[in-house]
Amino acid sequence: MTATMSRLCAFRVADLWLGVDAHHVQELLRPQPVTRVPLAAACVVGLMNLRGQIAVAIDVRLALGLPARAAGDAHMNVVVRDRDHIVALVVDRIDDVIEIDLGLLEPLPSGPRAIVALYKLPDRLCHVVDISRLLAVGGSS
Repeated sequence: MTATMSRLCAFRVADLWLGVDAHHVQELLRPQPVTRVPLAAACVVGLMNLRGQIAVAIDVRLALGLPARAAGDAHMNVVVRDRDHIVALVVDRIDDVIEIDLGLLEPLPSGPRAIVALYKLPDRLCHVVDISRLLAVGGSS
């Protein structure tokens, strides 16, 4: 991989394909038990115990202002690390790790603060998410 190439961990949330820098991804998990946090932001699902480490679970749908997932709908967790935080991003479905050319990213002038660019794939657009900004939207940083 050259300096102009990078990898994104891609996942689906509602009707959007999103991707985060794969270097931030610690692991991918099936749904885990969470402990609710009183008075937390609406997108904070709760706290998750990951082998002794506490992670905040954030529903990416709600953090981006999208409609809530229906009760009982399948979901997965993308566990990411940003500086000193470990966060479980609750997503609808995990896709794949894709290699992208950084020179072909199209920055977004507006839209949700956490989505910073678009990357054109042959069959869809991938919305590139900045983890730090997403955590700021979710109130976890």
